[in-house]
Amino acid sequence: MDAEFRQKGWAGYPAGRGPAHGEVRGRALGVVGYGPIGHEVATRARAFGMHCVGIRRSNVPSPYELEWLGGPECLPELLAASDFVLVAYDMNDEKVGLIGAEQLAQMKLGGVIINVARGRIIDEYALYEALAFKRIGGVIFYTWYSYYAAGEEAVWTCQ
Repeated sequence: MDAEFRQKGWAGYPAGRGPAHGEVRGRALGVVGYGPIGHEVATRARAFGMHCVGIRRSNVPSPYELEWLGGPECLPELLAASDFVLVAYDMNDEKVGLIGAEQLAQMKLGGVIINVARGRIIDEYALYEALAFKRIGGVIFYTWYSYYAAGEEAVWTCQ
């Protein structure tokens, strides 16, 4: 395996010559639903030299790891300012579809959305469209909400 890796590298790229992913230093993280999870992620992001901003429902002073903390009305500003958007809101009926086509269009071109909340907070079809038309750079998610039974054909898939 070692000899093969030294010869072929990862996925056909020579060792040390893979695709560039860029640095996180100096990039911006926006936390949607700043609570315990958002706090922990922002603390670690700051250690990597990232700029961090956040929103939450309740009005509290901005903690040290955030450059600013606003209410839900600041979501468009957060999306426009962030290279990475962490969605960490708790799930309830008012949050279903919180991130839809309009919000995804407000993100930076090439921005990445990270969903550690429940899947239904992000509109599934709008996310697919944003990815398919390369309006955003990617998505990382913890949960999804369209599951298909064995043998059932999915309406669409992302690769």
